[in-house]
Amino acid sequence: MTKFSPDIHENPPEYKIAINKAGIEGLKKKIKIKIGNSCSEKLCTINLYIDLDKELRGVHLSRLVNSLNQELNSNECFKLNDFLEKTAKRVLNTHFSSSRSEIHVSFEDIIEDTRFVLHASYVREKNGSQEGKVSIELNGITSCPCAKEVFKFYENTEYEKTPTHMQRAELHITLNSKYNLDLLYNEYLLKAISVGKSSFSDILKETLNRDEEYEFIKKTINNPMFAEDVCRKAYFYLKKELPSDIGLKIKVISYESIHPYNVIAEVSDLEEHRY
Repeated sequence: MTKFSPDIHENPPEYKIAINKAGIEGLKKKIKIKIGNSCSEKLCTINLYIDLDKELRGVHLSRLVNSLNQELNSNECFKLNDFLEKTAKRVLNTHFSSSRSEIHVSFEDIIEDTRFVLHASYVREKNGSQEGKVSIELNGITSCPCAKEVFKFYENTEYEKTPTHMQRAELHITLNSKYNLDLLYNEYLLKAISVGKSSFSDILKETLNRDEEYEFIKKTINNPMFAEDVCRKAYFYLKKELPSDIGLKIKVISYESIHPYNVIAEVSDLEEHRY
C-alpha cells in the first residue's frame, strides 16, 4: 500500500486570516536578458510571492522555486517583460486558491560608465490584470546649502570660497505602467539615468588625482543641494519626458556626514502613495 506524506501546507491554520503576500526573498539566479539587440547574462536577486487563502496554512515554497526553474530551463535570452509575465503565470497556476502572484528581479549594471542597480517587479492577477514597475538606484554626492550660507554669514567669505559639508546620496527612480515593462526598460532607462545624474551636486568619481580632487570638491561645494532639491529636480525634469500614463516616484536618501542619521525625501504620483 502506497503511503503519502502529510501535506501540512494544505491544513487549515489556527487563525483563519488571509495573507496578502507570502513567499521567498533573496534567491540568486543567472538570467540572460535581452537589452535592445544584445543579450547579457545578469546575476539576479529574485523575490516570489503569492497571496494565501485563510483556509490554507502555508505556501508551497518548492512550487515557487520550481516555477522559476522551469522558465529558466529553456536557456533562452528573455525580454524582461516576457520573463516576469511567464514566471508570474507559472507561479499562479501552481497555487489554485491564490488570486495574485508577484515577482521582483534586481541586478547591478553599468551603462555609459554609470553604475546602477535595476529593480523590476510584475504583479499578475487571476482575472488577467497586470502591473509592472522598473526602478533604478543611482549614487551621487550633495553639499549642504544651509551650512554654506551660515558659514559665509559669520565669516564674510566669498561664496565660491565658502566651505560646506558633503555626503553621498542615493537616488531611486521608479517608473510604473500597466503596459509592457520592456517599454520602460528600453525607452526610458537612459533618460532616467541622465536626469538622475544631473540632479546631484555632482556624481561620484572612482578615481581622482590631487588636482582633480581639488576641482571636484570646488565644483561640488558650489552646487549645494538638499535631498529635497535633488528629489524635486529629478521629478520635474523626468516627468516632462514621460507619457501621462506612466507613473513616477522619486526617492532620495542622503547618508549624512555630520549627523547620526540619514535624510530622505520622496515625491510620487503612484496610487500607493496617495493619501
